[in-house]
Amino acid sequence: MRHLHLLALLLVALPARGASGWLPERMEVSAEVQGTLSLLPASAYPRAELDARFDLLREKGDAFCRAWTLRQKVPGALDFLVEGVRARIQSIPSGGRTSMVLGCRNFYEMNDIRPDRAFALVRALESPAGAPPPRFDCYSVGLMQPWLMHRALGCRRLGMVDLDWRILEVHHRLAGLLAGGRLSSPGAVRTELGALDLRWLALRNLDAEGHVTGPAPVLCRSGQDGFCQSALAELQAGAPPERVDLLLTGLEDLSLGPNDAGVRRVVFLSNAIEYMAEGRTLGMIQRLADGLPAEPGASALVIHHAGGSAAFGIYRVERGTGRRFVLRHVCKDVYPSTRTGSTEPTYTTVLDEASVASAAPPPTCGELLARFKLGAPLPLPARPTLPRRTTSRVPLHGQSPCAHAPP
Repeated sequence: MRHLHLLALLLVALPARGASGWLPERMEVSAEVQGTLSLLPASAYPRAELDARFDLLREKGDAFCRAWTLRQKVPGALDFLVEGVRARIQSIPSGGRTSMVLGCRNFYEMNDIRPDRAFALVRALESPAGAPPPRFDCYSVGLMQPWLMHRALGCRRLGMVDLDWRILEVHHRLAGLLAGGRLSSPGAVRTELGALDLRWLALRNLDAEGHVTGPAPVLCRSGQDGFCQSALAELQAGAPPERVDLLLTGLEDLSLGPNDAGVRRVVFLSNAIEYMAEGRTLGMIQRLADGLPAEPGASALVIHHAGGSAAFGIYRVERGTGRRFVLRHVCKDVYPSTRTGSTEPTYTTVLDEASVASAAPPPTCGELLARFKLGAPLPLPARPTLPRRTTSRVPLHGQSPCAHAPP
């Protein structure tokens, strides 16, 4: 009986089967981040080192953000930076991409309107006539969006992609809460979120310690927070991915290597490409094409979501001839003008300009949502005529510019 009692205690102490699958396997660090942050000199950190590494980053990063953002004198603050970049960063104002790399301007709060609809549409499109969907490897920027991808697609692999180490730190902490069964209800999600101590938020008024002085941070803005809390609680009741990775990199430097046969890669960009250089954006698309397996129908999917809007577009990446890639519209809503400096009521992205032309304009994603009965499409402006463009040229890896193959 004593042995049975000990066994029962052990079973209670053990996490639920598969719980550790929520935990990130490793964090990969881009050369840009390595060359900026002194506390991240290695190109990768395994799971066992992540807690200590994030604790140190938070301690030293908070001190640096006080010194740099608020122009306070904080002893040792510059130790947070690689010595060779200290003078340059001290000389520039806070804001923009540099602030994100440093963790001093953090977009924790999702402003994409219901991106889960894009993921549900991907699942429907990839399961024609009721066929079982392929296995998905999912990659996404943002805090909530990767979890919504897994909720919709049951991702085999889930990669959190961001230049901001603080976003990845919160991913790591949310994964730990899921592994511990701590997000079992929307109420539990609210409680645990309140304990995350999110600092240095973008677009918020902050105190001297980086805390928000107005309403408390939320997972999702624009009245979506209740939905996002319920989505995390649903995840808690489901199965984790086979593997979770933290990818501390800009999208333009994203390089995923070979794509396994029979697996569909899906990359969610939010509206990040609005701020990326054309050549580097298409370089990322080229690497997705280069990684595709040599099998019929092999492709990857890329999703752009207009910031602060319900509008999105899905693009299919295929291999062309030689080192060329082929990019096609699957669907495209009208994108309201959120791009910096844009004066037009709508805009197209570099993905639209690089996509091969078709005889008829692509369907809107809202039309496909209605066709698959995935909920009434959210209000969108009228669709403009897309420019007809069959080629786009971008130098890659120092080689000659490549033209995208015609359909």
